[in-house]
Amino acid sequence: MDHRTANQMQMLAFASAPVIAFICECGDLGCHQTVPLAPDTYHELRSHGEALLHPGHTLVEDAPLAAERQWVSFEEAHVRSVTETLKIV
Repeated sequence: MDHRTANQMQMLAFASAPVIAFICECGDLGCHQTVPLAPDTYHELRSHGEALLHPGHTLVEDAPLAAERQWVSFEEAHVRSVTETLKIV
C-alpha cells in the first residue's frame, strides 16, 4: 500500500483525534518518518493537492519508476543466474 493511501485510511480511522501521525509521502521507499497534523491541516493540504512531507524531505517525482527499475534489475539478475546455471559448455 502506498503512503498516500495509508494516510487516507489513517485519517478515516482517527478523524476525531486532535493530531494524527501521518507517514511522509516523499517517495523514498525506506522513509518511515511521520508527519503529525491536525485533521483540518490534512484536509487543507489535500485540497491543494500537496503531499505530506517530513521537514527537510522533498517529493521524489519518479519514485514508482525507481521501484519498477529495482524490480526489473532483480528480475534480470534472476534470468542471468538461471541462464548461467543452464549454460552448457
